[in-house]
Amino acid sequence: MRYSLCWRCLRWFTSLIYILFFFVGCNPGLAEDEACWPDQLLVKGTLKHRCGISSLVLDQRGKAIIAGAETDLAIWGIYNENSLAIITKPELSISSMSLSPDGKFLAVGNWDGMLEIWDMTTRTKKMSTPPHEGGVTSVTWSPDGAQLATASEDHGVRLIDTKTYKSVNLCGAHDGAVNAIAFSPDNRYFASGGDDMRIKIWSPNGDELMTLDTNSAVLCIAISPDGKFLSSGENNGSINIWEILTGKVARELHRYKGKVFALIYACNGKRIITGGSDKNIRVWNALSGRMIMEHEGTHLAGIRALEKSESVRCIYSADEKGQIVIWGAPVMCKN
Repeated sequence: MRYSLCWRCLRWFTSLIYILFFFVGCNPGLAEDEACWPDQLLVKGTLKHRCGISSLVLDQRGKAIIAGAETDLAIWGIYNENSLAIITKPELSISSMSLSPDGKFLAVGNWDGMLEIWDMTTRTKKMSTPPHEGGVTSVTWSPDGAQLATASEDHGVRLIDTKTYKSVNLCGAHDGAVNAIAFSPDNRYFASGGDDMRIKIWSPNGDELMTLDTNSAVLCIAISPDGKFLSSGENNGSINIWEILTGKVARELHRYKGKVFALIYACNGKRIITGGSDKNIRVWNALSGRMIMEHEGTHLAGIRALEKSESVRCIYSADEKGQIVIWGAPVMCKN
């Protein structure tokens, strides 16, 4: 009887240890130090444009980079130092860009307040929408391609139906210039951030759902692949990770020495890549907020744009002097 009781106690204790080990120690989502491909980025190549770059997008196949600059659109093959095409337009002054989910159309925001839609097959302008009263600072397609959202210096946020290209202004969006806008990957909401030190969460219909108060002007935002977290880069160098469900800061990353102009999620949301006015690239653990690595001295000007390709495992960064740097992990950046 005594032996039977001891045996049952041993089995119960072993099961408890197994459950704790499985759900806490072996859960990939909780493994802070789990290796990810951006953890050891190396420079794989560079491209040079004739003027500063404000926006960067990657085509659907990960084979070409599209750079938006002060006077033109430039398209490169990933490993081709000579641009494949330059679309020049004298009045064009590009502030932001976004590629449609199917890769067929490019939305281009200009500093004169105009939004243009370009056909990427013919490389011609398809149409222009009515302008904002201020420069278009950010533009993004919804994941289903049915809508475009724009942010502007005129304090406004605009939703555009991509079938009719009719737009709706969201009244009272912000009390200052709106600098960043992004849709959640599941299309449940989109977010905007601006100089009024606020991040606003909107429904796809334009209804305001939530306001998040920050300590500085919001310059860039990115939403995690699962839609549960939003990261913001700010004018005072702060990087905050917000939990959308609670509207609270889940993690605050160490402050930059300068402004944070660009940030993206990588490795299925486990890493955050950031760039800013201090010219350095940093890789952060999105789960713990710990900085994993920092690259100094590669860029000679502030980093304005970041892009990634999970399929070829590369990061692309662009700066104010027109340099694009291609980063990849050792042996892991594929052609």
